[in-house]
Amino acid sequence: MKPPELILILIHGQKVNTMTLSWMTTIYLRKMTAQMMIVMQTRLNIVKKRLHLKLPLLNVISVQGYIIMWKRQVIKEKRLKGKSYKNATGQERQPKTMGPPCTSQHCLRSEKLSCELLSEEERTDIFNNFWSMPSWETRKLYIQTLVENVPIKQKKGGVASRRKTSLSYHL
Repeated sequence: MKPPELILILIHGQKVNTMTLSWMTTIYLRKMTAQMMIVMQTRLNIVKKRLHLKLPLLNVISVQGYIIMWKRQVIKEKRLKGKSYKNATGQERQPKTMGPPCTSQHCLRSEKLSCELLSEEERTDIFNNFWSMPSWETRKLYIQTLVENVPIKQKKGGVASRRKTSLSYHL
């Protein structure tokens, strides 16, 4: 997988389409984030002269630094999607896998927990849908939709409690 094209943004916010520096290859310039210059540090003065910049360049990142940032972004996306990836120290991390169905005695005896009602296909769909969500924020929202605040059905006599609701979980 190749890193995306290099990005160059002028300090005063103007967008440049394409520019060729004498002995360098063509650098494709696209808008990314404000006030960021990604160029080879050794060619920085040439870029300043060509663009007639009198303002100092605020954030200068070398091409190597840019590729490292790009690799980190790829690793982050793989981790968020539950795929296998190599971490920063080079260790291979296994993809997220679905565990076996619940077979504990507590679940089998409980009237409230109905783990056996979910088929293997439904479990797989839930697992795949959860890990295909784009960010942790959307996953948190998904979990919040599966939890309900329910008023307490029965209060114990004598002792005042601060708890007003119970949480009801469902899939």
